[in-house]
Formats: sequence, C-alpha cells, structure tokens
Amino acid sequence: MKELVKAVEEVRKERVKGASWAMRRLAEAVISDAESGRITCNDAQRVGSSIINANRVMGSLWNLASFIAKGCSSGKTIEWGARMLLWYSSHCRELMAANLAGVLDPGSTVFTLSYSSAVELVLSLNQDRIPRVYVSMSYPGGEGIEFAKSLRRMGFNVILLHDSDMYRGIRESKIVLIGADSVSLQEECVFNKLGSLQASIIARFVNRRAAVVFESYKIHPELRCDGGGLEVREERISGWGSVFYSLFDQVPFKLLDVGLTEAGIIGLDKKHLENAHNNLLSIIED
Repeated sequence: MKELVKAVEEVRKERVKGASWAMRRLAEAVISDAESGRITCNDAQRVGSSIINANRVMGSLWNLASFIAKGCSSGKTIEWGARMLLWYSSHCRELMAANLAGVLDPGSTVFTLSYSSAVELVLSLNQDRIPRVYVSMSYPGGEGIEFAKSLRRMGFNVILLHDSDMYRGIRESKIVLIGADSVSLQEECVFNKLGSLQASIIARFVNRRAAVVFESYKIHPELRCDGGGLEVREERISGWGSVFYSLFDQVPFKLLDVGLTEAGIIGLDKKHLENAHNNLLSIIED
C-alpha cells in the first residue's frame, strides 16, 4: 500500500483542497498500488479503513471505500470500484453543466467562502448573470483567498472580505453558496469549512437565500450531526501559544434553502438525499 499510505498522509495534511480532490487522490493511489501488484481484493477491508480514516467526515471517502468493497464482492478487481467513482466524479461535471446553467437569477450577487470546486463550477456556468462575488478569506486556512484569485482569473468581479466582515458581504448579496465536504443522510446537516454555519445564520437573519452545492458522492449514509468526531487542528500564535479549532462546521438543513447537485435543484430532506445516493450506488450495482 505504498502509494495509498502516501496519499492518506497528503489528505490528512492538506489545508486548501477539499473532498473531491481527496477522493481522487486516494482513488488514484489505489489504482497505482493495484497495478503494481501491491494490493488485491484480499486487502479490501484494510484499504477501505485507511481511506475512511484519512478524514472520517468526508462522504466522498466513505463512498470510495464502499465502491471498492462492492466491486470486490461482485468479483471485480480492487481498483475497479476506484475507477468507477473517478469516472462518475468526472461525469458529475457534465451533468452539473447540463442541469445548473442558468440556475441563478440575473443580477445574482453571490457570497461564498473557502474553496469549493462545485461552487466554482456553478459560478462559471452562471457567470453572465453574476455582477459580483464576495469571498470570505476563510482563515485559518485562507482557502478563500485562493478561491478569490481563481475567480478573478476567470474574469469575475470579486471582492475579498475579512472573515469578520462577512455580514456586509452577505447583506449585499442575493444568495449565499457554500460547498460540502459531507452531507448527512441519516441526520439533517451539512459539513463544510469553518465559517459556513456563521454565513448560513447571517443569511437567514438578513433574509437571503442560502444553497449548498455538492455532488451525490458527498452524501454520507452513517455520519451523525452530534458534534462528535470532528477533526480539531492546532494553530500556533506568536506570543500566545496554541489555538485549537474544528476543521468543519455542521450546518442544519433548516438554515439552507436548497441543494444544487448534478441532478439539478433538490430539496434538502431524507427522501431526496436517499434517491440521490441510491442513484449513485446503482452505478456499481448495474
């Protein structure tokens, strides 16, 4: 598991790239190890545990481990499930392009935070409708800074905000878009970068719509919204010492209006999420 061990460490240390990148990195590592003969389906349980433990919150990693296990149980090779989820993740972009172009109303000033490739795609599909994008810096990782730079290179009119100035950006926007590292199937919440809960609360307070953008492989069938198991990281402050923070916020569905997925706009409830997840699993069960 040489490549997988390396990829797991990369995922654990990564501060900017999100759940889609983590899934792709680990899937590619599984394929590399399998092609080199270092792993087979006899190692499927160990491989799956390593993938999930790289970040236990990310639904994309739970689904990768599930695809690998289902592939092996149906007589395929260990890399078959990884290849299938990689294929679908690419196909998701085609589906989102088909179903989410024009989803925002003309003149939709947008607020967002962190760096979500799914949010980036939705913005690009609606660029002619968006006069301005407000992006929160998203400290302590600062992912929002990189996102703002990327959007500016794409030609967007971007205003980068300090996190403490989030209220102004949301008040001056028509819609708040957040990404998702995981969407709980059993319980009603979304896990995303620290600051997402604050943004959603402000959006509700100033009567702005809030939407979460995610692919169905982010749906996690077992993750609970009780605050347990969230990854805590440490930041060293000069002249003070250590400050600890949770990597993710848990955002209740009641603070979000809709979900934007490869299937289009969906309601945030168990029925819609089950349908989306069952459609995902049908790819490997067919």
